[in-house]
Amino acid sequence: MTKLYSDLKILHFDSKLRDILDGTLSPPLHIRLKPTNKCNHNCYYCCYRNKDLYLNQLFNENDEIPKDKMRKIVEGLRQMRVKAVTFSGGGEPLCYPYILETAANLINSGIKIAVLTNGSLLKGKITEALGKEIAWIRVSMDALDPQMYAKNRRVSLREFDIVCNNINNFAKNKSKQCQLGINFVVTQENHCDVYEFLKLMKKIGVDHVKISEAIVSTEKEKNKNYYFSFLDSVKKQISRGLVDLASDSFTIVDKFNNFENKDSCYEKKYNHCLFIQCLSVIGADMNVYNCQDKAYTKNGKIGSIKDKSFQELWSSEQTKEKLLNLNPSIDCNHHCTQHSKNQILFNYFNVNKAHLEFV
Repeated sequence: MTKLYSDLKILHFDSKLRDILDGTLSPPLHIRLKPTNKCNHNCYYCCYRNKDLYLNQLFNENDEIPKDKMRKIVEGLRQMRVKAVTFSGGGEPLCYPYILETAANLINSGIKIAVLTNGSLLKGKITEALGKEIAWIRVSMDALDPQMYAKNRRVSLREFDIVCNNINNFAKNKSKQCQLGINFVVTQENHCDVYEFLKLMKKIGVDHVKISEAIVSTEKEKNKNYYFSFLDSVKKQISRGLVDLASDSFTIVDKFNNFENKDSCYEKKYNHCLFIQCLSVIGADMNVYNCQDKAYTKNGKIGSIKDKSFQELWSSEQTKEKLLNLNPSIDCNHHCTQHSKNQILFNYFNVNKAHLEFV
């Protein structure tokens, strides 16, 4: 079975690897596009709405990309030959009033798309359109029952069943090419429910479930202490799920951090980021950020495209200087999604070429 989640994907793009090695700033392969910061859920652990987390610095929940500006952004991505766009938060992407038009324009431009969503609006025309065209969709969930779901997300008790029904209907009607995934965010409140949640998601027809932790602090030790008491319990439930439930049609992806790894994603021993040229973020505030772990932060902001195109900003000397001079050992002492990808790239480029043949 081929892997959906892999840090090795970048190794399939030879021209990008050459550009990284040469220090040439070519267009990103992948854009995280945050069309709106408005959301119909209010999760207590949301990294953008938690004032104790660094992703809250420049966040304004009323920000949204205007329709005409979005059309120009899409045209720019087409001209730059960006390969993929993921709609994400900020807010709930399906709250964006022009989501279907934007998705269609991207697809017609030859750009693959994906969506991160809470699933509450995954119905009607949205289901019909996205289910046929997108590469994947991933629904974020954090509860096994309506009571906990309502408490965690500050929504009505009805919302859990609505989302589960939406997921089930989407699973029945989507194309075979579209991967329907769930991201189960582990918290102190739901850590006993991991296995039963996996059973429920298999029953309602999803293709895979990714298990991951909520980021409760910018500091590594605070995150570690938060999970310490139930770490083993979660790992055992994931292992049980892999034995009892995993199959060719239902995959369990373990992204739950064990916090024992000495080579932590909080501590970087390298002084420049190689992966920074591969993925960029366009926020609902029309600012461009250098990665998803720095979206809506002051030191992650590359610049604004409010009065200029994305191409103009990306090709500027200012952007090149910011991206190529960023020092992760100093500037990125926080959780880093791309840390393992950077390690792979450094290992790849540091191979002694005089001995390549001795495979």
